[in-house]
Amino acid sequence: MAYPFAAAEVLTAANLNAMIGAPTQNNQTGTTYTLALLDAGKTVTLSNASAVSVTVPLQSSVAWIANTQINLLNIGAGLVTIAGAGGVTINGTPLTLATSKGGSLIRTASNTWTFVPLGSGASAPVIFDYLLIAGGGGGGNGVNGVSNGGGGGAGGYFISGGETTGGGGASQASVSITPGVTYTITIGNGGASATSGSNSSIAGTGLSTITATGGGNGATTISSAGDTGGSGGGGATSGAGGARTASPVQGFDGGAGFTGGNGGGGGGAGGAGVAGETATGGVGLTSAISGSPTGRGGGGGGGGITGSGRTASDGGGAGAATGAGTAGTVNTGGGGGGGSGTTAGNGGPGGKGVSIIRTSIESLEATVLTGGVRTTTSSFQIYTFNDSGTIGWS
Repeated sequence: MAYPFAAAEVLTAANLNAMIGAPTQNNQTGTTYTLALLDAGKTVTLSNASAVSVTVPLQSSVAWIANTQINLLNIGAGLVTIAGAGGVTINGTPLTLATSKGGSLIRTASNTWTFVPLGSGASAPVIFDYLLIAGGGGGGNGVNGVSNGGGGGAGGYFISGGETTGGGGASQASVSITPGVTYTITIGNGGASATSGSNSSIAGTGLSTITATGGGNGATTISSAGDTGGSGGGGATSGAGGARTASPVQGFDGGAGFTGGNGGGGGGAGGAGVAGETATGGVGLTSAISGSPTGRGGGGGGGGITGSGRTASDGGGAGAATGAGTAGTVNTGGGGGGGSGTTAGNGGPGGKGVSIIRTSIESLEATVLTGGVRTTTSSFQIYTFNDSGTIGWS
């Protein structure tokens, strides 16, 4: 005899023994699970290192009886999220379970359930950590037979969570979240040839706007200096390197151009642009805030024909020996490479900026998210903004 029982059926001792001896747990190890009739009255355990989705199906799919109760327990590292199939309403908040947390689903009407977390649901995050990088500066243009362009400076680089800010600055304070506030994330574009990059920012009610300054462009005219920016642009042939933004520090100075030779390397988040014949772009910084170590915020290499330098790293574009400089990598804030004066090559454009916001895996998922993409690790929820957008928690 199978559960649920029909009217007029008679339970035998064998039936009762089978019921009493039936398993009381349903152990699930996948990342998705749809509840079934046999889960009624049992505890469903969820165990996976990644996020897990639990779905309550329609009454038309499963013949749920009145007052059905199903217990859920998260014994994995990933956050469990509970949702109804289309047409199913689940009342109660939060509809999430962090590690070692549990709750009960109770059917109160056809296609209507209430979730009761046992003091264990995820709560709205209190703070978030962030990485914020502005757009990189464009490399300076080469002037045919006269001068080589300087490398573009990297976009300003701010980070919290104990990591080093650009220019050797201290780690920034985490942002205290105000529930109901929508935070606006602005991602700065990289500068075109010989143009500084645009600022990136995080803003919201009650928050002092955090602004990363666009990278300075590399210089074009002989003996001219690179532009000031989050990191300074490299000087053109015989020109001084551009200064970094002094307050708050978020990058390094650009390198000076070599007398009669290469343009200087653009400043990077982790080091100054190299002056003289080498003309290497300043190094960036490596952060694992996105879940894996990634280098960003490198300065562009200076343009020129002498020596073996002009290289760049961490998203910076290489300077050209002939022709145009290489573009900075998109969403790293890298500076563009300087153009060569042998063929009047243009400087490479700077790379667009980026912002990454991180909260605990045990906290609620953002209730407002536009322009960003959410991923998870075993410890964190990560929101990556390659373009401008918004984020918030109710």
